[in-house]
Amino acid sequence: MKYLSALIVFTVIFFAGSAYAQSPAATGGKSYTYVMKNIDGSGVEIIDQITFNGNSVTSEKFSSTGFKAGKMTQKSADNGASNFEVTLQSDTEGSVKMSGVLTDGTIDGTLISTDTNGAQTTMAIRGISTTEWNNLQKAKKEYKETQK
Repeated sequence: MKYLSALIVFTVIFFAGSAYAQSPAATGGKSYTYVMKNIDGSGVEIIDQITFNGNSVTSEKFSSTGFKAGKMTQKSADNGASNFEVTLQSDTEGSVKMSGVLTDGTIDGTLISTDTNGAQTTMAIRGISTTEWNNLQKAKKEYKETQK
């Protein structure tokens, strides 16, 4: 009975520790490809890729226009998701603040872009892991090839 009790305690500790381990974004090199669009639905959809490497966050699109990597803050949420917030800065372009929820496979939130004059644009962001995005794009291409 003593061994059974010890086994049960070990199992509970092991699985509880696994469930509350670092969030998906905290693991090195996790990237998401997402679509952003004005919060009111107007304008064009813009596709970007964001990479979380520890607490450092980079954006493919914003890095190409002079934005530096930002430091992410995050809080674990229910069901293994993580609430995150990060601000990217550019000396010439202003700032971009992203916040939302990350899971192992999805990103969902808002992006507030503030130019150097203080004008703001708010956008909705929604996406999936870049690996899954690439798999979907490949499947889409293969499907189109079969329709010729």
